[in-house]
Amino acid sequence: MIFFTPSLQTRSSISSPAPSVYGSEDEIVKWWFANGTGRLSTTDAVPVYVFDAGNVNPYDGPDIRGATVLLGSQLLTGDIECHLRERGWSEHGHHRDHRYKNVILHLIAKCGNEREKTVAGLSVPAVVAQLPLRAPVSLPLCQLGEIEAENVITDRLKSLAYGRWVRKVSDMGTAQRQAGSPQAAFYRASFRALGLKGNESQFADLAQRTSLQQLRRCGSVAEIETVLQVQAGLCNDGKLSQAYVESGAAVAPEAWHRKSIRPAARPEVRLAFGAVIVSHLLTGWRPWCDGSAPSVKDLVHRFGDSLSSKGWCGEWLGNVILPFRSAWVQQRQSYATSLFEKWFSINLNYSYAQLWRHFASLLPRKVLTNFGAQQGLLVLRERYCHPDLCEFCPLKS
Repeated sequence: MIFFTPSLQTRSSISSPAPSVYGSEDEIVKWWFANGTGRLSTTDAVPVYVFDAGNVNPYDGPDIRGATVLLGSQLLTGDIECHLRERGWSEHGHHRDHRYKNVILHLIAKCGNEREKTVAGLSVPAVVAQLPLRAPVSLPLCQLGEIEAENVITDRLKSLAYGRWVRKVSDMGTAQRQAGSPQAAFYRASFRALGLKGNESQFADLAQRTSLQQLRRCGSVAEIETVLQVQAGLCNDGKLSQAYVESGAAVAPEAWHRKSIRPAARPEVRLAFGAVIVSHLLTGWRPWCDGSAPSVKDLVHRFGDSLSSKGWCGEWLGNVILPFRSAWVQQRQSYATSLFEKWFSINLNYSYAQLWRHFASLLPRKVLTNFGAQQGLLVLRERYCHPDLCEFCPLKS
């Protein structure tokens, strides 16, 4: 828990820190996470206790998401925005932007004469980042030491990853029951996966509000794509017959994230591939029950020319297709048919950046580029990568 005691300083005494301390908004973000023992209050002398500092937002929108603070007598959970000067809020157009409507604190280096307002006209409490910037406390370097043989490491990661597999299968089973048909559930799950990473909820909303029944009326992949573009708020050029256009978009155009999203994962690019997925589903493709479970090679062969990135097929297979198929089979048979071994052995040919930075000098590349091993390493970092728990790491000899 991050805990602040209220400041007794007045507004006039905290209006401006030393100008040389902060050269960018990123430094104010660092201040927020680094000064958890500092005394804090708003520029209007309202005490602030911070119970959860939230998480850095690498995408469009407020700089910090999901913070929880006690502002005076109000317990608030919301977002935090940072600027060097308070007027940066209006200069950047945040007062007209719905993405900033849930901002509960405005972190600034220099105070203005009046509080800035949200799109709803509500004043945003300002806090001056007045304390000297200190480096956040970092974890020590990984102390794995001598690594066991590759097969031993793989077996231990497999044990860690199994829990994630079970949760994915359970989630897919729930999705199938809620959607009413495996076809609709697969469509929604695949669209959520198209949003990885940064636009998952936006793609999920699009699929939830644009049914396969609507899309069935389209005569081609191009028409399906245009309907999806219209519903996503990404197209208003009237390409499509009005008969196919529902009133209003399913997703607001400004809801889509583009900051920190690589070009191959931009919403309009992934949406084009989403139209191809829909076309295959509407013409009889049933990966949850047709023959044997598909592989990455099968998916690349089927969707080849329409793929924006072949690597995404491995993510799709691991996060959706195999768990979905396992859940579907288990619901229809008296015994559990698990595809865990196939799931664990998916080769992505790349590693997640956070895992590569942490383990590149310690583990073989073959392990780091394996989907199942990556799932196990994510669990390892979550459970054991802490100074107090390092000695219990299951990868240690």
